[in-house]
Amino acid sequence: MPATVPRGTEGIHESTGETHMIGTTRDTTFIRSAMACALAAAGMAAHAQSNVTIYGIIDSTVEAASAKGATAAGKDVPQLWRENSNSSLIGFKGTEDLGGGMSAMFQIEYGLNVDQGTGGAPNRDTFVGLAGGFGSVKMGFLTSPMRGLGGKLNWIPGSTSIANNIGIFTTLNGQALGLNSRIPNAVIYNSPKVSGFEGALMYSFAESKPAKNDSAFGLGLTMDRDPFWVGYAYEARKDRGVLAAMPSTDWEHRLAVRYTWGDTKFSLGFDRHGSDGTYGTGAGAGNGTTQRDAFGLAVSHTVGLHEFIGHVVRANNLKCSGAATTGQCAAANVSETNASQWALVYHYWLSKRTMLQAFATRITNARNAKYDFDVNPVTADYATRPAGADPTGVGFGIRHAF
Repeated sequence: MPATVPRGTEGIHESTGETHMIGTTRDTTFIRSAMACALAAAGMAAHAQSNVTIYGIIDSTVEAASAKGATAAGKDVPQLWRENSNSSLIGFKGTEDLGGGMSAMFQIEYGLNVDQGTGGAPNRDTFVGLAGGFGSVKMGFLTSPMRGLGGKLNWIPGSTSIANNIGIFTTLNGQALGLNSRIPNAVIYNSPKVSGFEGALMYSFAESKPAKNDSAFGLGLTMDRDPFWVGYAYEARKDRGVLAAMPSTDWEHRLAVRYTWGDTKFSLGFDRHGSDGTYGTGAGAGNGTTQRDAFGLAVSHTVGLHEFIGHVVRANNLKCSGAATTGQCAAANVSETNASQWALVYHYWLSKRTMLQAFATRITNARNAKYDFDVNPVTADYATRPAGADPTGVGFGIRHAF
């Protein structure tokens, strides 16, 4: 169990260990001895229970970002210099050998805001599970097969920084339906790998009933046979109520193909994303569908310690049917909801765990398109994001894994 600080020791300075009038010298010596014993006991208990690993990533960048060319006058976002924490994390994971080829496993992972020096509750993959010859089963807050496949659409570690292409691939006209996010209340089964093939099934329980049936289902299939890697994923989430009113189903199909040729790697991606449900109000309400297609190409080439990455991605215009003819799908809007993005990225690997990075990227939005960066968008609030503005950014940073 984790060690706890005894009540009354709040006067010990975090960095120097100096004591500020807690009590007598004997009190101070006793407190320090007790803390040392507690920490040692906790360490021995953890070692006896399982093999525990502490790991993490610190990824910090400095960026200049703007969004100019908005359709409406006076809505441009001027250039702003900022520091960002790109999916930085600290985690704890471990296993226990149960015998007979079976093991127990756990993981607790926290997101970190390096630029602000803050963190929160376990808001990344956190689970308990079993693994064996049958594959593995995990229960908790999990990366779905769909989200996992998103990391195969580019060659940027962790698909992070504003240079990644996830914002185009995973939103409808810039509006996220949550299909590329982690799943709460989830159970995921991963099959063993057979001849390079591996499958996954995911289900998330509807814990908001009877107010809404917010369940989710997903599946994935991958093939890993050098020099090719191919992956497909499908996911459906009920009653999100983002575009279509409830009862609704938001859904997504995604395909990724990777090919390695010496020091050069290629990735092709395709994504079809939609929302089925009730559109409109009153007498004009009815069932409808909003969807769009996106596709892209990413290339990575390594020369010694240098890595050069480039990608292009495009989201087509929205397609709307049935009663989905209002808002973004109004006749005057739907024909100008396409967007494209390019990015150039340079990595210099100081070691296997430490990397310097520099990048430049731009999203070009059509007149009514509102796409933005997935990580650290220029305008985070979708409702106030200016249509037609083109998010643009350059930056540099350091990434270290431990």
